[in-house]
Amino acid sequence: MTNFPAPTLIDLQQQLQGAATALGRVATDILRWSQRQAELLRRLAAGEDVRAAVDWLSVADEIERLGTRRLHDVENHLVHTVRFQLMALSWPDSREASQWRSRAVAHRDEVAARFTVSMRARIDMARIHSEARASVPKEHFSRPPREIDDSQLPTLDELLTEPEG
Repeated sequence: MTNFPAPTLIDLQQQLQGAATALGRVATDILRWSQRQAELLRRLAAGEDVRAAVDWLSVADEIERLGTRRLHDVENHLVHTVRFQLMALSWPDSREASQWRSRAVAHRDEVAARFTVSMRARIDMARIHSEARASVPKEHFSRPPREIDDSQLPTLDELLTEPEG
């Protein structure tokens, strides 16, 4: 691996000056910008000194946003999983109950496919449960939902474990 000298203060100042322009380009054409940055990073990894051309601040921001988007995606699937489980528990004799259970399983599978260990500390199951409860209809065919105790709500570990059977 080629070692390049650390960026100088002048290098960093030039990066900061170009950040506003670069951010405008990112917002305008993210696909073109991301392909260009990936190409530059590959060239840098291959030993070519293209450090000055890399939009370091925006690359770092986009990498961070990618992780945050993945976390939000997992949280969204968790809310839907719990929502559909709540609906099936609230109206177990509804003809839609099996469909709700199937949807819960599909969302749980999406969680399992996207979940990473580092997300565990960032996921607030109390908030997930609250959002899921808030999204359950107040009635189904003019029938209010059954009362569901908090102890019946799944934990994160339960949602990450495939049920037996």
